[in-house]
Amino acid sequence: MRRLFSLVLAATLAFAAVPAFAEPLPPQRDDPVVGVGDEARSIDSLLQAGDYAPGRVLARVTDEFAPIAPFSNDAAAWSMEPLFTYASSASEPAARSLSGNNSVADRVLLIESSTMTTEELLRQLAGAPGVVAAEPDYVRTIGDPEAKPSVGLEPEQDASAAAAAARVVVPAEAATNDPLLDKQWQLSSTAEAAGGSNARELWQELGIPQASAGLKSVVVAVIDSGVDYTHPDLQGVMWSNPGNLGLPGAVGSVGYNFGEGTDDPMDFDEHGTHVAGIIAAANNNAEGGSGVAPNVRIMALRIADKAGQMYNSSGVGAYDYLKRAALAGVPVVAANNSWGGMGVSGLLNSVMDDAYRSANVVSVCASGNSSLDNDLSPINPSNGPSEGVIAVNAADRTGALAGFSCYGAATTDLAAPGDAILSTVPASGGMVDLENASLVALQDDFEQAAGPFEFATAGDVSASVARTDEDWAGSAASGHSLQWGVHAAKEGQEASLVSAPIDAAAAIEQAGMSVDDVRFLGFDVKLTDSAASGYGRVLHLFLSSTDPNNPWIELLSDEPGKNPATTYGSWSTVVAAIPDDRRGSVDWQNLSIKVTRNLVPFDNGLDLRFNIDNVSLVTSTIPYAYLSGTSMAAPVVTGALALLAGAFPHEDASVLRARVLGGVERTEALAGTCTSDGRLDLARAASDPYPVVDALEPAARADAGARSSAIVRGSWFGDVAGRVLLDGEELPVASWSAQGIVVELPQQLEAKMRYVQVVRADGESGRRLFLTGQEAPPACYESLPAPDLQGLGMADVDQGASWQVASAHATVYATSDKARVEQAGGAFYALLAYDPSSRAWSIEHALDGVFDSSFLMAAHDDVLYLFDLSRYLLYRYDTASRTLSDPLDCSSLAGCGDEETNLSFSGATCDGSSLWLCGGTLSDGTGSSLAARVDVRTGEATALPLLANGRATPSVQMLDGTLTVAAGNSSVEFGEAVNSVEQLRADEWTRASLPDAVDPSQSGAVASAVLPGGVGVNGIATEGERLVLAGLIGAGDAGSAGAAEGAGSAGADTYVFDPATGSWQTVRERLSVGKVVYGGATVLDNALYVVGEDVLSGSTVFKRLVLDAAPAPQPPMPPAPSMPSASPTSDAGDSKPLVRTGDAVPFASIMVLGAVAIACGALATVHRRRR
Repeated sequence: MRRLFSLVLAATLAFAAVPAFAEPLPPQRDDPVVGVGDEARSIDSLLQAGDYAPGRVLARVTDEFAPIAPFSNDAAAWSMEPLFTYASSASEPAARSLSGNNSVADRVLLIESSTMTTEELLRQLAGAPGVVAAEPDYVRTIGDPEAKPSVGLEPEQDASAAAAAARVVVPAEAATNDPLLDKQWQLSSTAEAAGGSNARELWQELGIPQASAGLKSVVVAVIDSGVDYTHPDLQGVMWSNPGNLGLPGAVGSVGYNFGEGTDDPMDFDEHGTHVAGIIAAANNNAEGGSGVAPNVRIMALRIADKAGQMYNSSGVGAYDYLKRAALAGVPVVAANNSWGGMGVSGLLNSVMDDAYRSANVVSVCASGNSSLDNDLSPINPSNGPSEGVIAVNAADRTGALAGFSCYGAATTDLAAPGDAILSTVPASGGMVDLENASLVALQDDFEQAAGPFEFATAGDVSASVARTDEDWAGSAASGHSLQWGVHAAKEGQEASLVSAPIDAAAAIEQAGMSVDDVRFLGFDVKLTDSAASGYGRVLHLFLSSTDPNNPWIELLSDEPGKNPATTYGSWSTVVAAIPDDRRGSVDWQNLSIKVTRNLVPFDNGLDLRFNIDNVSLVTSTIPYAYLSGTSMAAPVVTGALALLAGAFPHEDASVLRARVLGGVERTEALAGTCTSDGRLDLARAASDPYPVVDALEPAARADAGARSSAIVRGSWFGDVAGRVLLDGEELPVASWSAQGIVVELPQQLEAKMRYVQVVRADGESGRRLFLTGQEAPPACYESLPAPDLQGLGMADVDQGASWQVASAHATVYATSDKARVEQAGGAFYALLAYDPSSRAWSIEHALDGVFDSSFLMAAHDDVLYLFDLSRYLLYRYDTASRTLSDPLDCSSLAGCGDEETNLSFSGATCDGSSLWLCGGTLSDGTGSSLAARVDVRTGEATALPLLANGRATPSVQMLDGTLTVAAGNSSVEFGEAVNSVEQLRADEWTRASLPDAVDPSQSGAVASAVLPGGVGVNGIATEGERLVLAGLIGAGDAGSAGAAEGAGSAGADTYVFDPATGSWQTVRERLSVGKVVYGGATVLDNALYVVGEDVLSGSTVFKRLVLDAAPAPQPPMPPAPSMPSASPTSDAGDSKPLVRTGDAVPFASIMVLGAVAIACGALATVHRRRR
């Protein structure tokens, strides 16, 4: 399967044509497409958009679809399974245009073949009658073991002290007896937790807990990793299949397991169980805590298999199940989707929309945990175009946006509590108090030199272990601990701690317990590393076995999300369960404990330090845990919908949805981060919601005569007329109702994202961003075939790695950490080559045995210079003879920094006599200002003056013989972009500003090229006299320093730099309408070549811009949707919106704001991802 950093394909945004509205664009494709109208997609982009199951395709078809016969002589090679049937009234116009019979509903089919590839299936479906849309069966993984949130007790929130904790309650609240209730800050809004949801205030009005039985009539679907339906706080709130609804599964089943095709949706992880508890954990049962809507019924729909793989086909099947249940009378109010990935899947979004429109089921989706703007980097399924999708960001205890949370002024809806949320988990993932003697059968706290467990190092990496009394601030473990050091970690090696065998059975019996009571191994752990990376690490835990063929028992299986993980920089508790089927083979009389770290590329070259304390054999855990993420925020909103459904039983899904979106507390900090500008406030949702603006649509001629009239559609506008503002300018109002306002738009609007604000008569208001105005199609770079790593027999082993690109001998060369050749001995680096004449990629040279870690590449004439960053070795690759030289020792480079500085340069260029190195990352993660020159003949290194700015990922070029350093970030941790170009002249660095509003996540892949007319271009690198910056760069204030000429409004993403004046000009052609990251580029034969990762499609892209003339300044062109749409008329009865937000790929339209932009980034950003 493909391995790209995004896991779903990009859908497209379409706008229609009338004055003051966006114009449609004609398609521009040179590769086959499948589907029709708005649903048409390039097959190449579909195949590169993420991982998918081989030989499997999802297709939306009409009754005209005739499978098998037209495609294959071997019918047995095909199988087709219907997954979903649309309501006939909900079918899209594109589908209806294929058939004159509007009464026959479309279906989604899963088509499989044992003899045809996914590409062959798509090509067979392209142009086939009745095929509306098709895409591979994409796959995601629940849980990322390298970044799994810690599962343990929060500092100052020890669950064992819950009974004694003072309860924070609203006045006159009915008493409850749930011991952990006061640890669930998400339920209240108090001085200590201002970001809470006010659910308990609404409980008081509804008479909960006494009246909570009324919520049993409300059902919520949890589409996730499954639910532990035996959990004491959930077993009483599970929905039960009555057996007469035509649904799969036995009578009494609590849902369905689409990941494995059974009626047992037991959680394979803790994720779905945690989500279910946030929504509906039982209230007032003297057990644990409570859900937002206690006692609401949970329908468990598991879409993950045992390996944690979630296929889109499983998600579509889950929606078919819940929709059929709802139409059969089951009161399903909402479906929670705490999962997702970059990009947009059209089929998954269409079934969510159908479930909303035909079955009144709202889909609540997590917005993502990568701290990105979803307007620019779409997340599926939260970025779906349906009004029935609520995208939820995470707020912390103070009410501010959580640092990890995604956001989006146009594509996310509200924030909700999502940081350190206490909820239910299976016992294997629960919390444990290692200082509670009643739960601990045997423990070593390392306070005595001779404790029960004596550990030694093992494995094939340099390591050390010692008892230490180092003081750790904020430590959960006091006094001494065990310090385990793993030095100069190397990918593929194993580092382990192994304890000497002891008679644990006797020791446990002496403590008054039995080995039969022991169920878990737990310990406190804290991690740091020499790069201050901020990442935790996954550990594998083992107990010794009496089985000679299997001497070690792994306590948790090697499945995503199942292995315990450390946190970084603070103590956490890890707990691992002893598998029931292996308990009998634990060697209790000669017990050894092994803790292992399997070293991965991320560890390369680092010194890891683990401090371990309170190693314990434990009898039981508390089946509750704190987790953080938008995965936790989404179920708070799902629970809110369910609670409101119980409070307002006669309101349908659209009204309940509007209550939630209007039921927020607005703050200045949250303004512009979501459509509501606020965070969930159930008290307001139940009493007086703010106006909610949903759509700006063309007015039918029956409503208004002017074609520039539009309808503002939404909720809670009130019956008395107020005001409507367009970016602060009041619009004439023709008519007003509580759910629709007819206004007149100004003529000749420039295409731009603008706020439409409705001010109710009482002064309360709501707003939403819409693209309004006319836009013209931009000129774009030429798309070239991207490297097909799978076709070249390579492994995409690193989804967040940068591309390095250079040119020599009439060839474009590229390399990346993500592109390695697979062999039995492992994966090794390779040099890729692109021949412009044949338009084909090949493996130019396999670098097995040469590089163990990342290296830098630069070119001069026909020679590539490859520099080993970890060993200071320089290789010359002669592109004419295709030979690699022996390494040149450049160890004198170590003298260019002080003893404590790790010289990890990240930018290089060559002028034929010297290799010039600049920037990099210091041990604390900040950018380095070091620069050095290495003689390519002798290897002798010379230190250069320090850069004015530290740059973690600069682009380094020779510009007209002058060393030039451009862009880069100030830190590896989503640092601010360094907004300048520095040039070394007479041993001093001079600076010129970059264009304003460069996106903080870009690092500026930059090249130099000779262009006529004396104009320079900033973008990627080779020898020459001009500098080119390519990628999506936001237009700055034209009057400010560093602004590009003609860049006062959005649209440009390529800039030209004139080093003589330090000024910039925009280039008319654009690299992308989306965000391209991890990029590199070069100039060859007066053409700029760019390789990078496109966030929109989730695929590697390769593009070219011919530079045969100096680019003249052009008026900036606003971005356009990547796909066309049919142009609707404005006649009465036309329901097709002319202006929409929340549509597929809305970030393209956001770019007209010029708020954020991206260059081809070389920064592999490092951050902690959450659930």
